[in-house]
Amino acid sequence: MPRKPKLTTVFLATCTRKHGVKAAFEVLAALMDGRMEASTFHVNALIGACNPRDWAYALSILCGLTSLSAERDVVSFNSAINVFEKSSCWPLAVSVLREMSTTGMSPNAIGYSTALNAAQNGCPWELSSSILRDVRVATLDIGAQGFSAAVRAAKVWPQALQLRAEMARCRAQPDQCTYNAELHAMKSWHQAVQLSRTLAPDCIAANMVINACAGAGEWGQAMVLLESMASVQLEPDVISCSTALGACERIGHWTLACHLLGLATRLQVRPNLVTLGTLVGSCGREWRVASGILMRLPMLSLECDTVASNSAVNSCEKATAWEPALGLLRGTADVADVVAFTSALCACASRWRLALALLPEMRTLRLAPDDVCFNAAIDVCASAGQVGQAWDLLQASERVLRTRPISSLPWALARLHVADPHLVQSCFAEAAPQLVAASAQQLATVIWAFATLGLQSPLFAEAVAARLDDFGLDDLSMISWALIGTDAGALGAGLCHRVQEAAVKQMRLAGRLQAAKRVEAVLGVVWAWNFLGLLGRPLLATARRTVLRAARAKDDLKGTEDVSGARGAAKPGKVEGTKVVPAVHKDPVIVLDLSDRLVIGKPPGWEVYGGMVARQLSEFLAGQRGRRPILKDLEHGCGFIHRLDVPSSGLVLAGTTYQAWYDLQLQLVSGTLLREYLVLCHGLMPKSFRELRASLRWNESPVSAGSFGKPCRTFLRVVGHGFYRFHRRAGSLLVIRIGTGRKHQIRSHAAWAGHPTWADGKYVAWSTAQEDFAFCARNFVHRCHLGFDAGRHDVWQPLAPDLVSALKELEPKNAESRRAFRASCAERLEDFVRHQWGEKNVLETLEVLQTGAVDTTF
Repeated sequence: MPRKPKLTTVFLATCTRKHGVKAAFEVLAALMDGRMEASTFHVNALIGACNPRDWAYALSILCGLTSLSAERDVVSFNSAINVFEKSSCWPLAVSVLREMSTTGMSPNAIGYSTALNAAQNGCPWELSSSILRDVRVATLDIGAQGFSAAVRAAKVWPQALQLRAEMARCRAQPDQCTYNAELHAMKSWHQAVQLSRTLAPDCIAANMVINACAGAGEWGQAMVLLESMASVQLEPDVISCSTALGACERIGHWTLACHLLGLATRLQVRPNLVTLGTLVGSCGREWRVASGILMRLPMLSLECDTVASNSAVNSCEKATAWEPALGLLRGTADVADVVAFTSALCACASRWRLALALLPEMRTLRLAPDDVCFNAAIDVCASAGQVGQAWDLLQASERVLRTRPISSLPWALARLHVADPHLVQSCFAEAAPQLVAASAQQLATVIWAFATLGLQSPLFAEAVAARLDDFGLDDLSMISWALIGTDAGALGAGLCHRVQEAAVKQMRLAGRLQAAKRVEAVLGVVWAWNFLGLLGRPLLATARRTVLRAARAKDDLKGTEDVSGARGAAKPGKVEGTKVVPAVHKDPVIVLDLSDRLVIGKPPGWEVYGGMVARQLSEFLAGQRGRRPILKDLEHGCGFIHRLDVPSSGLVLAGTTYQAWYDLQLQLVSGTLLREYLVLCHGLMPKSFRELRASLRWNESPVSAGSFGKPCRTFLRVVGHGFYRFHRRAGSLLVIRIGTGRKHQIRSHAAWAGHPTWADGKYVAWSTAQEDFAFCARNFVHRCHLGFDAGRHDVWQPLAPDLVSALKELEPKNAESRRAFRASCAERLEDFVRHQWGEKNVLETLEVLQTGAVDTTF
């Protein structure tokens, strides 16, 4: 064992690097037992050789120096600060820097610079500004790197500008690294582009500006910057092209991505796997394009990697293309991972046998299904109505996975509609202690799952109140839906107000791209609070701005022609009045054309969209307005705002631009889009029936109504009773107004109430349906009224001739019913229908619909 102090210092540093600081510390303690005096150099060597994971030892050595009979010096503190900087422990780095002053030592430039480097990772920018002031007082030069680190601590541009001002007071000149750090703090692509024009040409800065544009979805600006790099003698690299391609991936614009790749080729930039993986990721639902890119990889001397495989299979999942998904998965089996298998599972949709067959394939490749993979398999089986198979998978996941997120089991139980109260309570007892430590997303999922299962607890309200600032829009949407099953009064007006306030804050923070991605969550939040009758006007106004901003971005991206100001469009505040359109016989007709939105009269036997029958209303609309991109977009219902069952007739509303479509969707979820029906049901329904509330689920056919599923509300008025002349079967004529618009809502709610609709082959016995068909050849459901655009448009359509003939076969029970039947067969229905609700006109109707709006100010 060396006894000379210099040799001991070298030995301790080597021992620390090879065997760890603990072993070196024990060696030093043994030397001290041998009466060797430990010097500051020895201890500095120990601290300086510490790995980032040994920061705790570095701290204990620094704090214990006096017990080792060695004085602390500036090098001791600087070495410890360096360890804390490498381990991202900025609070310790700053604390040690402050501690130096209390010991009578003055921090030097190295200490300040290292502390600022540590402080850039999560430290409040005010603290970095305070450290810069200390540097100015001490008249030290910490170099451009230290100042750049201070600027990087800024979260937004104004903070970065204040830190640069402090830098100027220190008489330091910013360099390219400082400006790049300032670019990093910018959240606005406008600011990034503006600053870049004042800088000397630099490839890193150019890439950062392109990244800022890409992050905001400004793909056009990103392409302009990429093309302009050559004009300022900068050579675009793979990072430049990959960053610009990232904008295309975020907005799902694969054609633009392919064009951008061609531009990169002209700029002599050779694509790598990252670039092509980003290109595959931009394909969205275009799985053919994604698979074509994979096939061309060998031509570029590239081999498919895991990222490219995952992106291609994910493209198939989005298009529910199970055959290509399985083909791509097996064709890239050597690089496929659990993510690719999970996407293939989801692509199988209701083909649950194919989905389950993938799990053994994973084992042959030595891939272990994770929690997300098991949940996907459970979801596929549940969607196919295979509850037993899903339950077996749930039990298998509990055996295989040692640790699972707190939300997994409650989500699975809710997805399987488990009604066993003991099992639900047991699950809650297990989850309750973990609520505090759960992530915001997990907490939102847990609350939603237990609300779906019918379990409420004060712990949920407490957890939500404590974590409101952590929730994103998707989380707040789930929480808002969960509140539907609770007593809003028990929650308190304060919490309801705060949840809506948090949603408003998230909407305001969302940029243009984030708004486009989160628009469904925005609509979900509005729908839930409207259903609760507590929709605040600030929330609705902010949601409208967010949704329409996202819609404008979508129209710009798709190249939709601007028709909002064309002839026929309604002017704001102008009441167009009531319009009565003729009944439709065999072919659909556009009965109201407002350029960017229109109303179509749908005859029976036509499907709105979906391809289940030959006659498609979407094809009719595309023939009339074929150049509008939304009319071919299945994700947006081919432009239709709502559907109408194939055997039903009546009015259907569509938007021909994304702005119009989202505007009408917002009216739908906020309860200001009015839909009314004339419906004939079996039996003598009591006139006391005014509202039907039952959740609906779609795991089986027909749709099942009950306590599980999505909440639904149907308002009704029984206007007349009668009996069919031949078999004397009773019938009830209803005027219906729906508060929600679920699949088969009227038909399933009527069956749930014990009065199924007339001539409905799905919800009555087949023998009964056969007797019904003798007098009414199709389901007696007719949408007779649409009111939208804040009452400016009010469209009515009388009963179709076949329904008029069927109703005339019904013998009225009394004089009141005779008057109701006669009025229902008339050409004008508006006065009769409004009389049932006690309303005089559409504006009065809107006042009734908006009685739940809450005047609150956030």
